[in-house]
Amino acid sequence: MYWQNNLNLNLIMVFLNNLRTFKSAIFFIALFVLGFSCKKEDSIIGLEVQPADEQFGILYTDTITIESLSIREDSLVANTTLYNLLGSINDSVFGKTNASFYTQIILPTTNVTFSNPASCIVDSVVLALKYNGYYGNLNSQSFKVFELTDNIFTDKTYYSNTNLSYNSAEIGKIENHIPDPNSPVYIGNDTLAPQLRIKLENELGKRFINADPSVFTNTTNFTSFFKGLYIQSDNPNQSINQGAILYLDLLSANSKLSIYYTENNIKKSFDFIIGQGAARINKFEHDYSNTPIEKQFQNPLFGREKVYIQSMAGIKTKLTFPHLNNLKNIAINKAELVLPIEQYNQLLPHSKLVLTSIDNEGKATAMIDALEGENYFGGLIDNAKKEYRFNIARHLHQVINQGKKDNGLFIMPVAGVINANETILKGGYPFNQMKLKITYTKL
Repeated sequence: MYWQNNLNLNLIMVFLNNLRTFKSAIFFIALFVLGFSCKKEDSIIGLEVQPADEQFGILYTDTITIESLSIREDSLVANTTLYNLLGSINDSVFGKTNASFYTQIILPTTNVTFSNPASCIVDSVVLALKYNGYYGNLNSQSFKVFELTDNIFTDKTYYSNTNLSYNSAEIGKIENHIPDPNSPVYIGNDTLAPQLRIKLENELGKRFINADPSVFTNTTNFTSFFKGLYIQSDNPNQSINQGAILYLDLLSANSKLSIYYTENNIKKSFDFIIGQGAARINKFEHDYSNTPIEKQFQNPLFGREKVYIQSMAGIKTKLTFPHLNNLKNIAINKAELVLPIEQYNQLLPHSKLVLTSIDNEGKATAMIDALEGENYFGGLIDNAKKEYRFNIARHLHQVINQGKKDNGLFIMPVAGVINANETILKGGYPFNQMKLKITYTKL
């Protein structure tokens, strides 16, 4: 009996060991099938499927046709932004880019008074604009300042192509100036934050000091008396691959219009501020003449090789997937859009891009995948791999299985109204440099 029981026990142990071996084999076979499925040649429908064992049903493709094209961006809402942009770049790829801005100046407090205007002698008037970085090369630039004749309002929406009227007689300028956003400024014994300082006409200071006291009762009265400034970059003869866009923090206390004057032999000063209460508008201009971008506007097929993303209401890229409807009756396990960078100019690409779907009116609209957060959705630059990636499985599920109309996707910069970055991406079909990688199961 003991021998029989021992034999039975041994047989059971052998069976269990064999069962474990069989399960392990099945597990590794599954991994092999998932990881090393064979590829077919790209078909006429632009869809390559790697066959898998039918009992697992996991399929994969990374050669879905992607048509890519660079197009002009619409104007952007450009008022009350975090930073204001100023300067110009003449780039061999992106052409000539120019940034200017309009701004009010306002009272630091109500009921401002100058004790005895008749005894005040204006020594100088200076517009100070605090730096907060730049994009490009710090070559010499020239800037001009004009007085606005149009009102601007804090409760109105303005766009990056806004044109306001101004007096054509400049009230200040600085010529052939090399901006230095990284170094402090020394004025007498004072050390100031890095800033651009433009000297204005003394007559402006005299107007302020001699104005009727009612002008300084409140901000409304003052902005009716002096509507604001237009600060314009003025570099018509800039050489190729020269120039920079300066980022200016007008909310800083260091950004102000200062009147330096002498009253009864005593040196004094008064600061008008800009700050949160002032209306401010960025204005952007682009000229793509004789650039690769202009060639792509004229012949969209060039978008298959390279496409472009440019901030400051410049360029965005449109992607379409003409054969996506050949995927039917599937469950999408994962869908990843891979956008490789081809950056041969010296300027930095965007640190982050945004991907949107396109509605039936051709406008950008948020994708459902973006609601999952940045960690899932993606968009950050991978400097090691020189690419951006987006997860778009939920969007494709809506298109393939729920009947959502596929109008394509837009690739655009993040916060394009307050930065000047430029990105060059490798194109789509037929080079298949961009990839849409889909892992799915047939239903």
